[in-house]
Amino acid sequence: MDPQAVNQAFATFLDRSSFSATQIDCIEIIMRHYIDNGFMELKQLREQPFKNFHSEGVIGLFGRDRATQLVKLIESMNTPTG
Repeated sequence: MDPQAVNQAFATFLDRSSFSATQIDCIEIIMRHYIDNGFMELKQLREQPFKNFHSEGVIGLFGRDRATQLVKLIESMNTPTG
């Protein structure tokens, strides 16, 4: 996936609130995954490397509300447009 498209897709999510350095690291891994692969399975968020950030994966790292927003973003990016 085009890096600019990935950055644009995550810009709104990142602008909504402040994030810790650890949360930013996690988001950057997700963004890199999209740039390299163009798709992400949601189950990957409960696996390594995301478990390295928190034992509960992204829910533990971001909290339920922000994790839900992140999942919705990922789902929208996985849905083909057009």
